[in-house]
Amino acid sequence: MKIQLFPFEFKYAGWLLLIIGLAMGYLVTFNHFMPDFLDVPVFAIYSAYIQKTVMGFTQTNLADEIAIIFILAGLAIFTFSKQKEEKSFYMNLRAESLFLSLAINTACLILLTLLVFGLGYIKIVFLNIFSIFIIYLIVFNLKLAGIKRTDQFN
Repeated sequence: MKIQLFPFEFKYAGWLLLIIGLAMGYLVTFNHFMPDFLDVPVFAIYSAYIQKTVMGFTQTNLADEIAIIFILAGLAIFTFSKQKEEKSFYMNLRAESLFLSLAINTACLILLTLLVFGLGYIKIVFLNIFSIFIIYLIVFNLKLAGIKRTDQFN
């Protein structure tokens, strides 16, 4: 199966989206950044704040959702972009890294499910939205660095 990756240059766009999303996420989380123009009615499958809404419209501020979308889009674009010098065996390396990162992520989630409770666990589940990308990037780049290091010695 042939998998198409974004060109290397897309990594810059991924970084930009990631940085904007992280900055906005920081502002929303720690400075309660909620601009009025982002207070809008939205369609919700389910919402439970002051009132419960099922399959209807509710009022919300989209600052946190926009931050999450920017972070996810940035991580995804960065993850699915080619390396500067893409080699044919990198696709196998990507598959191995994905499998290993899924195993690590699952093991961490199981462990944290047994050790973290209450609102702390909700934060863990929230961070899990991003963790698979982050673990994958770490594993892939460590494997890539190991290959490059052995190539230098041969």
